[in-house]
Amino acid sequence: MLNLFFFLVRLNLNLITMDHSVKAMSPHRKVAFSRLLNRHRFENDELEALFQRYMFKVQHGSIASYVAIFIVLTSILATASFVMMQTPTVDNMYNSVHCLVFVIIFIFLVGHLH
Repeated sequence: MLNLFFFLVRLNLNLITMDHSVKAMSPHRKVAFSRLLNRHRFENDELEALFQRYMFKVQHGSIASYVAIFIVLTSILATASFVMMQTPTVDNMYNSVHCLVFVIIFIFLVGHLH
């Protein structure tokens, strides 16, 4: 009875190792390490490149939207500051420069969107 138990355990271990060996992987360390870092990659390189290009465009569009929101907020802040003080102060100029910087960044982002 004990021999049958050991036989089944050994058979089960052999089946487990067979399941792991079905996936053909190179034993090279660099490949194994890169596989560990890139677990969520597609196996097809062309599909992976297409997905990365899609994600880049989505993230690029999101960043452009955030910068547009910052332009609106800083322009409101600069306008309100000028209306309240009615003289150019350091704070007024600082808010205006922030708005200008965001406008320049937005132009750069939109120009490189396509």
